[in-house]
Amino acid sequence: MTTEKALRELYSIPEEHRENFGMKLPEWGGCWFITKDNDINVLTKKGQITRTPFFSVYGARIDWSIVNRNILPGQINLLINEGRNEQKLNVGEISDGYHTFDELYDHRIMLFLALCNMMDERSIENSEDRPAWYSKYHSDGTRIDGWFIVGLFYEKGNQITYHIPESYEKHLLNLRCLDRAPEWDEHSSEDVLERLKGLTE
Repeated sequence: MTTEKALRELYSIPEEHRENFGMKLPEWGGCWFITKDNDINVLTKKGQITRTPFFSVYGARIDWSIVNRNILPGQINLLINEGRNEQKLNVGEISDGYHTFDELYDHRIMLFLALCNMMDERSIENSEDRPAWYSKYHSDGTRIDGWFIVGLFYEKGNQITYHIPESYEKHLLNLRCLDRAPEWDEHSSEDVLERLKGLTE
């Protein structure tokens, strides 16, 4: 349906129930919804609320649908974020039915550290070319208490980095320890994923 029709349908919902519904596009994990003050807000897929619906970008779309926002990924993430912020929820114990977040993070961390060690072993004949490193400090001297930054490669455009809890320090001892990490090339998590995929090609 068009933007105008979707908005009309939202406004036609009784006021006491209106905030439970939203209008969304097929690719979204969140939605637009109407607040008690009759403002249009955005629920993002990561569970954040913003006041920028960007009518100029999406206003011409004709594939809107009305949904119960309580079952959207964005709403679930909003509830998780609220529970974590109020210290009423241990997010690490949330499960997809197979693994908890804590288990999945443990696996990701150990797989990355195993990759770092394997990449170093391939370069052992020339220790100066060892690609894996770790540091307590970012390049600007700042740090996150309780965490290391661990990375593969130094050059901008190639870096693959994660923050790793200090509790994993014993698994870092074979890697090169730097006083400061290389200057960050502003890579995103999506960039890291693409660079990891590149290592398999």
